[in-house]
Amino acid sequence: MVFCKPSDTDNRLNTTGVFNDIDCGPKFFPQVMVNDSTMLMSVKADELRDHVACDDFKNGIAKYPEKKRKLQEFAASLTEYDNPVLMFVTFK
Repeated sequence: MVFCKPSDTDNRLNTTGVFNDIDCGPKFFPQVMVNDSTMLMSVKADELRDHVACDDFKNGIAKYPEKKRKLQEFAASLTEYDNPVLMFVTFK
């Protein structure tokens, strides 16, 4: 787990939190503790689309490029009227 320093960007999803090197998705900033090892963050659909369109995402190197591609496809399918996307992180 790597906590990152706030960056100089207007993208709220790339400002602070736990760095997401799995698929270059938003940095994880937990909002809810689900249980002793699982945390939750919600992301507005339009914010996720904006994140995937930003240079930080495009230029990021993912550990799993296939997951990055799937995140791109998922974000492209979202509309501004969709419910927020829930991100769950489970620590072992």
